[in-house]
Parts: sequence; structure tokens; C-alpha cells
Amino acid sequence: MVCFGTIARSQVRHLVSTLNKKTQKNSIAEIQSLVKLYGDDLYLHFLQCLVEDIDFTDQKTQKDNIKLQVLAQEIQTLSSLASFVNLACGAFSSIDSVAEVIPNLGKILKLPIAHQVSLGIALSQSDDTLLSAASISWTNSKLQELIQSLSSSSSTSSSNQVSTQIPDHIIHQILFYARSQIISSELSSISKSNLAETEFGKLIEFFQQKYSSS
Repeated sequence: MVCFGTIARSQVRHLVSTLNKKTQKNSIAEIQSLVKLYGDDLYLHFLQCLVEDIDFTDQKTQKDNIKLQVLAQEIQTLSSLASFVNLACGAFSSIDSVAEVIPNLGKILKLPIAHQVSLGIALSQSDDTLLSAASISWTNSKLQELIQSLSSSSSTSSSNQVSTQIPDHIIHQILFYARSQIISSELSSISKSNLAETEFGKLIEFFQQKYSSS
């Protein structure tokens, strides 16, 4: 007897492989219905199919634009879920050319910087050492950009405007990550991204002030 779960996985893979502008609406609706029936395992399979089907190293032809848009939307949606780390790490576990792709992942997916940081923090917790190391470096570079944008704000109001664009759950992720990096024995390696303990401290202090004044 054929397992219905196996059929569902095959159908999701088919829907992802044939995803284009014309099929997007109906295919995503069908995938969402299947995920409701079969749960997180099938959702992870859907994300894995998307990642596996996208050529992240070929951005000239833009042949995977629709799939990239769908993946970006899913990442922004699931970043608030408790299972985000497991889903993100599982989805990107089979990605090729990690050292080349990860530093450009935010640009490729056209994610807002807050969600780039969120994804980087999630992937930094991967059991895959190459993926984790590349993600830590990428996350630190994105945090450096975030620190600079906050520091360059000439007034409290403009600085608050930047911070209000960052969802609360991502602020919590950033604070946890910053604290963990401060106490990490690997802190000395962060110099590659020009991040120092004092800068992590400034980031923590800024968001703590935001919450204490709200």
C-alpha cells in the first residue's frame, strides 16, 4: 500500500518544480492545504524542495525568480515561529557552494536587513560546521550594517524609526545572539567582520533603552 504521506511529498516536489508565474497561486494554495493535513514535516520538505530547486549561483538569468520570491515570503513568515531554527537549518542543509552563497543570501532573496539577521542567526545554529561558520560571518556583517544605521541616526526620533521597522521577535533574537557572542570563546574570530564586544554591548543597550522607554 502506498503511504499517503509519500504521495503528498511527491506532489509538493512536483508543484515546486513546475512553479512559475502562471501556476504560483494554485500551486501554493495546494501546498498550503497539504501542509495543513500533514504538518511541519511536509512544510520542511516544501522548503527543502524550494532551496534544492533554486540555483543560488545564477542570478543573471533570473529563471528562479518566482521560487526566490516564494522562499523569501516563507522566511519572513516563519521567522516568528518557535520552530524557525529547525526549519531554516533543515531547509538550507543541502545548499551547494555555502561559502559563496551565504554572504549574498540576503541580496539574492531581497530580504529586509532585519530578516537577513534573523535568518543568519538561525543558520548559525546549524550542525553543519561550514554552514554555521559562514552564517556567523554573514550575521555579524549584517549586524554591523544595523549598528551603523542606528548610530548614524542624528536624532532619537530617527533612531526609533529604524528600530520600529524591526519586529519584536527579531529584536529578541538579536539580543540573545549578541549576548551569546559576548560570552563565547569564539569572540576573537569576530574581528573578521569588524565587530567587537563593545559594539555588541551598544546594540544590547540600544534595544534595552527602546523597551524601557516604551
